[in-house]
Amino acid sequence: MTDYMKHPRRSIQRTLLHVLFIVPALIVTVFALSFVSVRRLGLRQSEFAREMNLLQKTTELVTSLGAVQTKALQRSRMTSQLSMMYSRIDASLSTIHRFLPNSDSPLFYFRTLSNMFDYYRRQSNALINHRVPAGSVFQERAFLNSLHAYMVRYAQQLAISVMATETKRQTGEIVAANHTTM
Repeated sequence: MTDYMKHPRRSIQRTLLHVLFIVPALIVTVFALSFVSVRRLGLRQSEFAREMNLLQKTTELVTSLGAVQTKALQRSRMTSQLSMMYSRIDASLSTIHRFLPNSDSPLFYFRTLSNMFDYYRRQSNALINHRVPAGSVFQERAFLNSLHAYMVRYAQQLAISVMATETKRQTGEIVAANHTTM
């Protein structure tokens, strides 16, 4: 005869006790996992806010570069302010490259902005150091002004594309966290 047949009451009690211990343990485990997932998401959102702040500052640096470069061209010499501006933009672009999402749109805007900035710097230095023929100075300045406007636009588009990519990724994580909680 089985244990259940000998002591049916004891077997039911044992089963109920197992259920009473297992179900709360499972519930606690699920809530702990949900808490960890939500906390990780919160940390990522804080990191994303810092990244967006850096993108905004980079856009501001690129925007103010035009005025600083114009002053250097008027003085026909490299100014410490322009040199410092170049260094700050280089540092910002280097930092952005480290956290850039691996997505086509942000990478496109980043590469294009970086290439435009490098060309802008070389051509500005050529103008400042009088390495541009006298007859081409006006055209080169006009071109640099247009290039600067494009750089500002691409810096803004870079921030927008990073935001869109990150928002899409975070939405997926939130949905996954909600499914885990359910």
